[in-house]
Amino acid sequence: MWNTLGNRLGDRNTLILNYLIQAMATAAIVLLPPQAMALYLCAALMGGSFLGAVFLTQRLARALHPHQGPRLSAALIAIYGVAQLAGPILAEAGMHMGATLSSTFIWGLGACLWGMLLMVWVPAGSAHRT
Repeated sequence: MWNTLGNRLGDRNTLILNYLIQAMATAAIVLLPPQAMALYLCAALMGGSFLGAVFLTQRLARALHPHQGPRLSAALIAIYGVAQLAGPILAEAGMHMGATLSSTFIWGLGACLWGMLLMVWVPAGSAHRT
């Protein structure tokens, strides 16, 4: 699905859409009343979009710097791995300092919006499109 969207809309635009879906997923935890249902919605949207974010970011990086493809892929995978480990650790630390589960999702929402904002500065003409 993300490959097809990337080919049709361009990787940059599809990645912005992907971050928007992830932002909606994290916002669901904070905004929807029954938290169990919000967790299921968040899991479905985030899980369905996370692999797309990794895939599209790697494709976009290779389009921007084709001679650095393997290095960029390795760096991106390492960054994603560190972020996957750091997120729960930071959330737990915040909860020990008085934060609520909902507030930790607000931090996640901020991260998604930050990623989407950073994508605005990626040159639109560099996006992969077949």
